[in-house]
Amino acid sequence: MYHCGISGSTILTNSSKLYELFAYDFVDHIEIGEFSDQTAFEKFKSLKDRHGFSFGLHSPLYRTRSKYDLLQYVNIEPEVAWSQFEEEINWMSKLGAKYVLVHFPYFKSKVEEQMMVKMESGLRRLQHLQLKYDIPIVCEPKLGFNRSPANIELLHHFSVERWFKYDIKLCIDIGDYLLGAKEKALSYISKWRNILK
Repeated sequence: MYHCGISGSTILTNSSKLYELFAYDFVDHIEIGEFSDQTAFEKFKSLKDRHGFSFGLHSPLYRTRSKYDLLQYVNIEPEVAWSQFEEEINWMSKLGAKYVLVHFPYFKSKVEEQMMVKMESGLRRLQHLQLKYDIPIVCEPKLGFNRSPANIELLHHFSVERWFKYDIKLCIDIGDYLLGAKEKALSYISKWRNILK
């Protein structure tokens, strides 16, 4: 079954504009994250329940939390980021979210050693959380600092078979791929066609 969804990024998750996400007759799903605070999230939940929409979390739940730190320090220590992420997954599972989307893999640039090893270790942790809380986790690779294509290239050189064994879905940001892979974007994306969300 297919759903037509809208992203909370269209209103920058502005709590005074949340009602705009529910104004389209053809939309029945919202992907949202980076709320300003718990009051804003509670307002969203109330609107979602009233309209009968499904939702997915685009982590982080709150703007003050980690967005890129699971594999490498960007703004906070990775173990703190993993703890925050697990807390969000646990809560979203209880609230009936359809999935939790996370920026993964994410490294600032190519300078990090052992990127493939760290990425696979991260996949194992994501799989563990997905099974523990019975909620799908979706990974979205992102450009690094200064539009670095490192994460997109890293994923491209990772084996589909190795990724597949962890049963983690992918979400591809077409804009990031066009900027990062340029004329190779279509071939980079098509490699993953069987596990795209």
